[in-house]
This record gives sequence, structure tokens and C-alpha cells, in this order.
Amino acid sequence: MLKIGVTTRNMLVRITELEKQTRADRAAEFSDLATATKRLSEELAEKAKAKKKEAELLVEQAAQLLAIYRSGEESQQIDCLEEYFPSSGEIIVTREDTHEIVDRRRPNEADRKKIEVVRQNEFEFDRPGRKRRAAAAPAEATAPVEEAQAAAAPAEATAPVEEAQAAAAPAEATAPAHCRSRRRKNL
Repeated sequence: MLKIGVTTRNMLVRITELEKQTRADRAAEFSDLATATKRLSEELAEKAKAKKKEAELLVEQAAQLLAIYRSGEESQQIDCLEEYFPSSGEIIVTREDTHEIVDRRRPNEADRKKIEVVRQNEFEFDRPGRKRRAAAAPAEATAPVEEAQAAAAPAEATAPVEEAQAAAAPAEATAPAHCRSRRRKNL
């Protein structure tokens, strides 16, 4: 026999129990590492997907801002005044910042309800409490007013009034008794 060289081949070999345990431990380590790597890969994929959506949103916002820049106008919330004109039967809406008319329309059902509420609120009604307070107020509340009027009016101005009252008194006294009683009832 003539030896020409040594080669290596892959062949089955029986391993010991210690080698078997070593291989099992390494397999568990690799399995745990593979699970962690897969989980990290999924998390990174979710983050990448979120980042991709964020980038798309930023591109969209940039496009909107560029369109505003180009047009020189932007849509904003502006306070507007709604006024109802009964003469024309229209509601006219005007911008409060520029006073420009932005809408002119006939009132719908909701508008009619608003108009009715506003009309109701325009009326001032006396509350029963006001009347009671006014009646309960002493005469001294009106006394300063009467005193001021008497002080401001010259004595001559009150004389014709007193003369008219004096002239009316004798006529009543000379009237027959049955006429005087009727007159008092009518007063």
C-alpha cells in the first residue's frame, strides 16, 4: 500500500454525554438570541414604519406651507357678524376684521329661532319685585324731587295753579249735593 495523502471528510461520530449537553446549551443560547433579534427586528420595522409615516406627514405639511407661501393667503377661523334685516328678509354675514360681506341668505329654521330669541330679549318686562319695592319705598324718596322742583320754580309759576284750584272749589261747593257725590265717584 502506498499512502498518497490525508483528506478530511464529514462523517457521523458518536459524542459523549458532556458534548451532548454542551451542544444543547449552545442551541438554547442561539434560540434565545434568535428570538431577541427577531423581536428587535419587528420593533425596528414598526419604528421604521412610524418614521416613514411621520416623514410623509412632514412632506405634506411642507407642501401646504409652500402653497400658502405661493398664494399669499391662508385659511383661518375669523369671527363673523350675522345680522337679520327685516326689510329685505335676509341675513347678511360680515367679517369682523375687514367688515366685508361674506354671505347673504334667507333665514332657515334655526335662524328664525335665533331671531325670535333675540326679539324676546329686546323687551324689558317689569318684574313683580320691582313694583313691590317701588310701592314699599317711603314718600321721602320723592320728597327731595318735589323740594327741588319747588325751589327751582318761581312763586309766580305756582300762583296760576293755585288760582285754578281755588276757582274749581267754589263751583263744586255750589253744585247740588247729588252732583257733587257723582263727581267724587268719577274722580
